[in-house]
Amino acid sequence: MFVERCFHFGLTLALLPTSKLMRRSERPQPALGAAVRQLREKRGATQEAVARRADVTTATLSLIERGQANPTWDTLKKIAAALDSSMGELGRIVDRMET
Repeated sequence: MFVERCFHFGLTLALLPTSKLMRRSERPQPALGAAVRQLREKRGATQEAVARRADVTTATLSLIERGQANPTWDTLKKIAAALDSSMGELGRIVDRMET
């Protein structure tokens, strides 16, 4: 796994796997995040447990659930699988929220 290092004044500030990095979205999708949260809570799972199973950080999952970051398709598939769900089920929940 590739690791990215950030240097500032000769000090290492962050050492994170690049696959774990998530930028805040300029065009958030709050219904998608709300659907992930709703399904997670319905399953009785914690953010920590779902994040671990989906191979994302808890911070990333939190950003997604709050609609502040949009996951890639791959990340969304991993989150759906971690919730014993499918992308289709998440899509149906989003549709219900948006109508």
